[in-house]
Amino acid sequence: MIFKEVAIEPAYLSNWDRLKETVDQCGFNHGRLIADFPKNKWQWQVVESCKDCLPREKSLIVEYLKNVKPRLIRRGRTFIEQNDWIENAKREHTGLPFHVVVTCDPHPGFPDFIEGVELHSGHGKWKDDKGDVIVRVAESMAAEAKELLVHAKEVVFIDPNYEPKSAYNKPLNRFITLASQGTQLSRMEYHLEHDSPEEYFSGKLKEIHNLRRLSVPHFCGIQFIRWKSLNSMPRDAMHPRYLLTDLGGLRYDYGLCEGNDGETTDVQIIEKGGAIYQQRWT
Repeated sequence: MIFKEVAIEPAYLSNWDRLKETVDQCGFNHGRLIADFPKNKWQWQVVESCKDCLPREKSLIVEYLKNVKPRLIRRGRTFIEQNDWIENAKREHTGLPFHVVVTCDPHPGFPDFIEGVELHSGHGKWKDDKGDVIVRVAESMAAEAKELLVHAKEVVFIDPNYEPKSAYNKPLNRFITLASQGTQLSRMEYHLEHDSPEEYFSGKLKEIHNLRRLSVPHFCGIQFIRWKSLNSMPRDAMHPRYLLTDLGGLRYDYGLCEGNDGETTDVQIIEKGGAIYQQRWT
């Protein structure tokens, strides 16, 4: 998976420098999302671990943690209050493994449990890995984007070759389903090239919607926007295929449609704030 779940022992983040250095390396831009473990209490436990900090430092920590929610991920994990954090993490890791667990101390026999002081940008479990190779089927394509979609307020699909047919609609339906699980979705658009009469394209969209082959959320809807190239220079060829959101995006090299049996595609993270994201989003 392109977005990896990392668990961080709250006790390890016991001061401002350690907290900022570690958490700044997490989020959609880095492909690492922090397990909200225990659910709705991880941030509070981090604050508790900083109880010996001076008031000014603790104030910085509290303010920083108020804005950390977009870096968190929840996967329905169980946390038994009678057990400490490490015991809970080991139990959960056995059933549904974290990508890495960042801890205060070494834990022999648990190779994915790494002391925080041992982590660095080149560490095999911590280095930035912003790409993946997946099979071009709807489930795999949507799984890569799941965390982006369920947290996004705005979702924009870009594929110049979109046609109202199964190869495109199966992935699109999965994308829409995931985006609809969020409670804040307010905008969804699909951008493509203008290469057929408006009446024909509109009619095909209505047909597949009426046949329930394209499920659109009633509270948001989806707008299809077809583009013609300008005659003036400079101009962009509408070739790259993207799934962009207000949180960042993904590029699917072979498009947002299913391929033939066994075909794969490269998927890369498009960092929010980066030049590619800014230009394409604009």
